[in-house]
Amino acid sequence: MAVQVENGLFSAVIGITFNITFEKYDVRKMTNLAILDYVMLAVYLIGTMALGVYIGRRLKTGSDLFLAGRSLPWWAIGMSLVATDIGGTDIIG
Repeated sequence: MAVQVENGLFSAVIGITFNITFEKYDVRKMTNLAILDYVMLAVYLIGTMALGVYIGRRLKTGSDLFLAGRSLPWWAIGMSLVATDIGGTDIIG
């Protein structure tokens, strides 16, 4: 079943029309950002880069980056493996 969107209406190929409008969430109306939005975005990006540079200066080798210098306890590694194994597809179904 293909779905088409025209003028805020959803209509399926089988002829069913759903009169659902999303005027409140219209993307064309939400493209303007205020100056505060740009400031917050800049602060976030600069802060993220500064944190990366700060942490990156302490790394000497690839082992430091990928294995944390072999200093993590067993439970932290185990939790990381479980969190990596359980992804979004497992949660959604």
